[in-house]
Order: sequence, then C-alpha cells, then structure tokens
Amino acid sequence: MIAVLWMLAPMFLSLEPVQQPQSDPRLEEQKSVYEKGDKDAAVLSMRRHCESSNAPMPWLQATSYLLNQKNDAARATPFAQKAFQLLPDSPDVVVALGFCYVFTDKGEEAEKLFREAERKFKDHERVLYGLAAACALNRKLTEAQERYVALARAHPDHALYQFVAGENSMKLHLYDLAEEYFRGANTKGQRHPDAAWKLAQVLGYQKKDEAAERLFRNVLEHGLAPSRVPAAFQYAVFLQERKRAAEAIPLLKKVLESNPEHRMAWNYLSRCLLAQGDKEAAREGLKKYRELQIRAYREEEEYLLSLIREQLKDGHPGEPDSGPKRDRP
Repeated sequence: MIAVLWMLAPMFLSLEPVQQPQSDPRLEEQKSVYEKGDKDAAVLSMRRHCESSNAPMPWLQATSYLLNQKNDAARATPFAQKAFQLLPDSPDVVVALGFCYVFTDKGEEAEKLFREAERKFKDHERVLYGLAAACALNRKLTEAQERYVALARAHPDHALYQFVAGENSMKLHLYDLAEEYFRGANTKGQRHPDAAWKLAQVLGYQKKDEAAERLFRNVLEHGLAPSRVPAAFQYAVFLQERKRAAEAIPLLKKVLESNPEHRMAWNYLSRCLLAQGDKEAAREGLKKYRELQIRAYREEEEYLLSLIREQLKDGHPGEPDSGPKRDRP
C-alpha cells in the first residue's frame, strides 16, 4: 500500500462522522477476534450480522469505520459500498467509501465519487478534503494544491490541512510554501505528529542546514515513537548527502531494527558503509536492498494484474494507466 496514503489514514480518521455509529457488544466481540489475528473470520461474522439485521446501517457504518481504523481499507470497502447503496445522500457515508477507494489505490473511483459529492453537497469540508486527496492520488497535483491550500487557509488552526498542503507543496518543489504549511502544522491547533521532521526535511532541501538538523535531533529526542523512525531515516539521508556517513550509519541501523525490510534504508546504509571503506558490509547491504527491490517489482506487477482482472470482471477491459503511486523516499 502506498506509504504516503497510509500515513494520511489517521488524518482521515480524525475527520470523524458527525454522528458516530453506535457501538454493539457483538461488534466489540468481533473486534477482539480481529485483533487476535483471525481477521477473515471476524469480518465474515460482521458481514453476516449486517446481512441478517433489519436495520443494517449502524452495523455497516460501524464496521467500515472500525476496519479503516485498523488500516484495513480493502476489507472495509464492501461494507462502505453497501452503506452507500442504502444511504447515498449522506456525506459521511460518501466520505467513508471515498477514502476506502483512496486507501486501496482506486483513484478514478475515488475522484468520480468525490466530484459527484462536491456537486451534491457543495462546500462540505470532508468531501472537499477527499476530492483533494483523490486528485493527489491521481497525480493531479496542481488541482490538489489549489484544494489543499484553500482548506488550509480557510482553517488556519487545523493541523491536518496545514500538513497536507505542505506535503503537496513539497511534491511540487514549492519549498517556501511547504515550509510555511509545515510550520503551521507544527504550531497551530493540535500539532501533527510528523510535521516537525517534515519541516526539517524541507529546510534541508532549502540548504537551511542548521535549523534542519536542530529539528531532526529534537524529534529523535522528544518526538512521538511512531514519528522517530521516519525522522531517523530522513536525518540519515540528510547526513549522507552532506558526506557525513559515519553519523548516518547508526541512524540507519536503528531504522532497520524497527523495520528490517525498509529497502531504502538498506540502500543508504550500503552507500554509507562504502564511503567508510567497509566494502564487504556495503555489498551485503546492497544485496539485501536488491532482494527487497525485486520483491517490490513483483508486488507491483501482481498489483497491476489484479487491476486488469478487476476491470475485466467489471466489463471494462483495458490496462490501467499506472501502477501504485509511490513516493520518492
């Protein structure tokens, strides 16, 4: 799954429905089954409850919301689709389905759904955010920029909107704007947990090295645990690009302790080891990187084939125009 979009998943979940779905003891029971690892059995039981209920909407909404919380949009999608069939005039239902499409890389479906919703619901905030995300997924970065910036300016204390405006600005190499919005996400309202290291990254792109390094170190010392691993990787890249391989190596090793399959960490580690003269270790790191890269190519190929099969099944033959949208590391 696309790294940047799963990073955005908790942001989407911060845009909770105006009316939260009611909890149910049976749902809590299946949530426990799911969390213990028997995901298919839990989802099957949830589906049966939805099918047998005389009032399935609360179950459908609660189930799709729960599965999205677990970053399991693929399993959430059928529940969100059924909810949309039953209640197509609810913006909360539309948003839930739209982000299922976003997080399963179905950009065309997401954009179509959100554009129709924009016409129907006019200036609905969650719909506008969803359409911006769909545009970004479909590489319509200029339109996404306009939409993200409009949200950020309309809601200056909303850390999420500041952050996504910064992310998109960085993709467009608008580093001054990216800096502005990442600063907003780091100081306004409820701070975004990744804003500080993203700000450090964009400061590095602008050669503001002293400020960037101070921020990186602050995140590694005081940041939330989930933000420390990506911060460590980006700080290591920052150091390697400035020919400070010896300082980058321990950071990359920490990243790999947390995620041994982080292929770009292996890539940069091999570069740093080579710069330090450790050719044997560099070769081993490069070998591991290549193994992971080959696996990624195979996964992408399988992904493309699955899209083709799905289009054929739905009666829409033809190859998709692109594979998974992967960010530059």
